Order: sequence, then structure tokens, then C-alpha cells
Amino acid sequence: MIKEQLVSLLQNLHIRNLDLLSVGITVAAICILGLVIYLHDRKSVTNRSFLYLAISASMWSIFNYLTYQSSSAAFVIILLRLVMFSAVGFAFTLFQFLYVFPNSGANFSRRYKYILLPITILVMALTLTPLIFNHIIGEVIVGRVSAISVGPGIVLFALLVFFLVGVGIANFIRKTVNSKFNEQKQFLTVLVGIIITFVSILLLNFVLPAFFGQYEFIPFGAIFVFPFVAFTSYAIYKHHLFNIKVAAIAFVAFILTIFSFANILYASTISQIIVNLTFFIAVLLGSGFLIQNILHEVQQRERIQALADDLAKANENQIALIHFITHQVKGFFTKSRNIFSLMLEGEAGDMTPEAKHFITEGFESDTKGVAMVQDVLNAANIRSGIVKYTMEPFDVSTLVAAMVIEYRKVAEDKGLTIDFTCWGKEPDGSMGAVPNCVIDMKGHANYTVNGDEEQLRHVFKNLIENALHYTPKGSIAVRLRQSVAESSVDPSVPHSIIFSVKDSGVGLTDEDKALLFTQGGRGKDSVKVNVESTGYGLFIAKGIVDAHHGRIWAESEGRDKGATFFVELPGVVAK
Repeated sequence: MIKEQLVSLLQNLHIRNLDLLSVGITVAAICILGLVIYLHDRKSVTNRSFLYLAISASMWSIFNYLTYQSSSAAFVIILLRLVMFSAVGFAFTLFQFLYVFPNSGANFSRRYKYILLPITILVMALTLTPLIFNHIIGEVIVGRVSAISVGPGIVLFALLVFFLVGVGIANFIRKTVNSKFNEQKQFLTVLVGIIITFVSILLLNFVLPAFFGQYEFIPFGAIFVFPFVAFTSYAIYKHHLFNIKVAAIAFVAFILTIFSFANILYASTISQIIVNLTFFIAVLLGSGFLIQNILHEVQQRERIQALADDLAKANENQIALIHFITHQVKGFFTKSRNIFSLMLEGEAGDMTPEAKHFITEGFESDTKGVAMVQDVLNAANIRSGIVKYTMEPFDVSTLVAAMVIEYRKVAEDKGLTIDFTCWGKEPDGSMGAVPNCVIDMKGHANYTVNGDEEQLRHVFKNLIENALHYTPKGSIAVRLRQSVAESSVDPSVPHSIIFSVKDSGVGLTDEDKALLFTQGGRGKDSVKVNVESTGYGLFIAKGIVDAHHGRIWAESEGRDKGATFFVELPGVVAK
């Protein structure tokens, strides 16, 4: 039943609807494709040439259709001449497209500018005169192709068109053969579409009508353009010449355009035809604007991505340069530091107290220089992610206790006090403070973490030294406690270890907090207090803590109200 209805529908479908539909599909497809390619890069001579080709092909398809839709012999002869006019333009724009493809720029030869182009313009002018098509032979009937009296100029027309198409295709074949292997499929796909299209057009729309008087294939001229559009579209999709999002939008626009054009086929009155035609043109123009906006968005993203890639490359080069410079400078500092060390040990003989004083200052200066260069190098390593960690369980309390003892003399020399308090379990099981717990922590709480002890030593050392540097007077309190609840940094572990250093120093403003833990970030007045600050210490500390799946942060009530720095690490069950 369905098969019989389909056969009946095809039998009753007027030829006028079929050829009009072919024109609508071809014009919509090639215009949308030409617009997408042109908007992708307006400066590209290949893209501009394809747009010109799309326009000339559309004009040829429209004029070709209109030639057998009028009963006026005078009007039909004008339309036929316009068909020949647009056919020359079609052949010439194809020649130019194949000549420049796929380059974005091209230098046209003198023969192109001063011989081929003038001849093409001359022949296009001749197509509008009786020298090509003289007059209509016989009666003009709507829906049928009229017989035409051909003038002597048809020979010049034929020679030029065959030359443009033949030489253009031959040149494109040469490019295909000479192209790289990964580009040949792209060239071959376009070439197949071109050959199918122009062999069909030259044979069925020119040779048979002009020399054998067979006109029955002319109504379907637009269909012959479609292979070129289809194969070029496939090349664009298959070889990713354009962003897939743009291709998808273009396809949707094409479908909408075809549906809007189909309404014209079934219009029964002049008013309906005008309304549907207006809607078709609006959809076609709207599709163009939509594609332009989407393409602009895609190009913006591509430019941003290209900029990001350039920045990433520059960043890699910068890191490599930093590594080279820091290694060299560190070598110089280390060498002179070792020389000062040997002199202080008496390897150069006895020295006067004044000489020993200067050498001691040189030794200390070089030691600070080595530490500063090492900070820069460590920061570069942290940023590039090349730091390797040896993760093993160890007791944090033992490490921190030893460090507090080490820095107690430094604090006393500055007139500061430093104490270490741990929070552990009381005999009744509750958590309580254990002052100066620097000897035996094992009976109080489990402070075992899984981490790189040397790297975490660097973190704790940096925080304690910062507290000493930024506290002109007062006290420093080091705290270590085990969280009562489950770990906030890793819910899979039973608890976390929280280390903190509280000072009564210069404090932090909100502006200072925003700069902490960033590369080279320092507080607004930090250099006034600590002239040796590089701004890399906290950045390195954060990188190390992050690698241990922990977190680091700072709290302060404001300027001159002290600050507290915290490090939270996932704890592990001691074996």
C-alpha cells in the first residue's frame, strides 16, 4: 500500500517542482558553504575565490532555471544570454579557485592579469550580444527549453570555457600529485566532485544543446553543480578543515533553508509564493548571520587557545632559562662560600681579627645567596611539577620538636620566646595541651603522616623562620594537634595532623593574604621588615603541602596583630 502511494506520488509530481527543488537545494547549499569558507578567513585568497565561485554557480543555476519559465521570446533570449554570461564567470572563478587552492595568498602572473582576464571580460561581454545566441527558433512554451539560433561567437565561448575548466583541472591534478600524502585525500575528494560536475555540465548543458539540439537535460543543470558542493563539503568534514561546531550549524541552516524553500513548491497563489519566497530569503540571510556569529565565536576561542599555547611555550622556555641561570649562580655562590669556609678553618693560614670578620660576613652572605637561588629553583620545579617525593610514614612531632630546639637559640638572640605545645590524650581519654612536649610524644597522640620528611621539614622551617623574621618583639607559639573528627583534607583517613605557628609580629592585611602562597608574592611592607624575602618560600611550601594532599593557610586580625599559619596533613594509623 505504501509502495503504491509512493509510486503514485512520484508519477503525479510535476517536473517543474523537481527542477525548482534542485535549484533551491543547490543554491542554498553552495551559498551556505561559500559563506562558511569565506567567513573562516576573509583575507585568504582561496576562501574569497570559493565565495566568488559559489556566487557565480548560484547565478548560473538560477538563470538556467528561469529560461524555460517564461512565454516571452524576448525575455527568454535575455535569460539565455545571462546563462552564458554566468557560465563564463563560473568557469573563470573555478579556474581561479583551483589556481590558488589551498594557499591563503597568491601572486597572479602577468599572463593572468593582462591576457586571460581581459579575454574573459571580452567573452562575457559577447555573451550578452547576438554573436553567441542570436534568436529563439520556433514557439516559446513555458516549461520547455526553447531552441536557439547559435552565433559565430559560440566558438570563442567554447574555447575559453574548455580552456579555463581544462587547464584549471589539469593544474589541480598536478597539485594533487605533488602534495604531501596526508593532503592528497583532501585534494582528491575535491577533484572528484569537480570532474563530475563539469563533465556533466559541459556534456549535457552545452555540447548536446549547442551542437546536437538536445535540450531535455538543461532543466536539471543545477543538479550537476551539486556533486562539487557535496564532495567539497565532505572534504571539509572529513579532513577537519573547519570547526565541527560551525559545520553542524551550517548543516542545520541548510536543512532549514531547504524546508523553507519547499513551501514555495506547494504555493497555489501569487500571494503565497511571495510570502514563502520572502520567508526563504529571510531564512537564508538569517542562516548567514548565525554562521558568521558562531564562526566569530569559534575563531575567538581558537585565538585564545593559540595565545595559551604560546604562553605555555614561553613559560617552558622561562623555566628552562631559570634552571640554567640558577644553577650557574648557585655554582658561583657555592664555590666562593667553600673558599670562605676553608679560610675560616685556617687553610689559608692565620688571619687578623678584621680579616676573619670580613670573611665571616662573606661566608654568611654566600650562604644566604645559595638559599635564595635554591628557593627560585625550587619554585620553578614546583611550578613545572618535576619535584619527586619519597613518601614514607614518619612522626611529625619528633621532627617539629627537634626544629623548635634548633631555633630556640635564634629566638633568644632576637629577644623572643618560642614554645612548642602539643595536644594529646589525657589519662581519662580527653584531649589536652602538653606544654613543651619536646621529648616523648608517643604516649600522647598519633602524629604519624605518610610523606617526604625532608620536603615537609622545608615547609615547617619556612613557617618558623618567617615568624622569627616578621616578629620584632614578643613570642612565637608552635602548636601540633590531632583533629578529633575525621580529616577535612582526606575523608578516607581517620584524622588529620594540624601544625601551626603563631606570632605577635607585623600581622597581615586582606591585601597581604591575597598575595600569600603565590609565586613571588609578598606582603606590602614585608621587604621593610625582611629585606632578604624572595616571595618564593610560601609558594614552595604550598606546592609541597598540595603534593601531600594537605592544605596550608594563614589567619590574622590585621596589621600589627600577629599572624597564624596552619598546615593540615592527612594522618595515618601508626603500626
